[in-house]
Amino acid sequence: MKTMDSTIQEKRHVMLMDCETRTAEGVIHSLFRHGLNVVGLSSQKRCPAKYSSGLVYYFQSPPLNQGFDKYFYFLTSLPFRGVIVPSGDLSIYFLSAYSSKLKNKGFLLNIVSENVLYQAFDKWKCHQLCKSLNVSVAKTIAVDSEASVSRKIKNFKFPVIIKPTRLAGGNYIRVFSPEKAVSAFKTLYDTINKKEFSLNDSGLIIQEWIDSRMEDNWSCDVFYDQNGCCRAALTIKRLRTSLNFEGTPTSRLYAGTIEKNEELIEITRKVLESIGWRGFAHVEYVMDRKTQKFFLTEINPRLPGYSYFLSRTGYEYGYYYAADLLGVNYEPPDFFPKATYFESLRYPGDITDGVVNAMRGHISLKSIIKSYIHAVSSKEPVIIDHWNSKDIKLSGAILFNNGLIFLKKVIRYIKKRI
Repeated sequence: MKTMDSTIQEKRHVMLMDCETRTAEGVIHSLFRHGLNVVGLSSQKRCPAKYSSGLVYYFQSPPLNQGFDKYFYFLTSLPFRGVIVPSGDLSIYFLSAYSSKLKNKGFLLNIVSENVLYQAFDKWKCHQLCKSLNVSVAKTIAVDSEASVSRKIKNFKFPVIIKPTRLAGGNYIRVFSPEKAVSAFKTLYDTINKKEFSLNDSGLIIQEWIDSRMEDNWSCDVFYDQNGCCRAALTIKRLRTSLNFEGTPTSRLYAGTIEKNEELIEITRKVLESIGWRGFAHVEYVMDRKTQKFFLTEINPRLPGYSYFLSRTGYEYGYYYAADLLGVNYEPPDFFPKATYFESLRYPGDITDGVVNAMRGHISLKSIIKSYIHAVSSKEPVIIDHWNSKDIKLSGAILFNNGLIFLKKVIRYIKKRI
């Protein structure tokens, strides 16, 4: 435990919200190795991050979905101030809504206003913004009732997807008929109105399906400083993603490579700079197989779940965010590193889901094995999430926690069949 014996030390505290998430776990060592005092905040009594060698303090917070006022009072009751780094979507909403109050209390954060935030993160508003900038997006319309679905679906080609406007991109249902679209609307309408999602204030949209495979999914991760200057941009091509039960890809990266794509960086900057962006942005794209054209699918105002991949390849976005607010000089790489990423040591993850999806016939087990053989035999670095020899305690805690989750799932499965 470090003691807070000076004003300088207090200012160098960096608080990670939702530190039970992959996003937060991926930046702990990066922040720690630069001499910052990393403080973990989580609604869980204990999580893998609590055991990290890079964590100085750990505090159990109230769940954000129980109310923002309660979380604000929790933060202001902490014995120090410093940089606040968001991890989950709800933490972004909170920081944007309470930005002025938090700054007045001595906290440091780089976040856009609520109006700007929702122009990007809300999928319907993002669609409208992109259309106004002539950025390619799939045909989309907002729906708010079963009647509106039945009426508006007539103008769409099937298949289509129904998805929430303010939940993670993997929460969608693909349908092939108007009748199924109404049923999917009911299911997702019930989802967005659950108590745990009430503060997201999400709507629903219908969107035409883009003909694509897992490897047609790309992302562009950027960081903008307090002055609105883009300081870092990196593009990543998927090799594999997680899959829905029916075999359609979600945005979660299981295996991928860093590949420079100037077109996607240019589009990303065009959209974000049109609204005066600040802080993190994780922008996702899909390439249509027939036209070879990229379509922007969503903008997430945070670091991606594979933040460890970025940190390990020299793009230390979490550190840039803190350094910028603390007035510390930092210099992102001026090159695109060559590296391959595998989310192998997690559950669910590339190996566990890969086996299951191969058994379901969605992917080839041979292709998974070949990708690992190719990566290992290549001279390029291979990043395994989550394995960090400089923070064995965190790596071990994540492995133990994932094993526990898997074991509990197996027990539930067996009990259902006894």
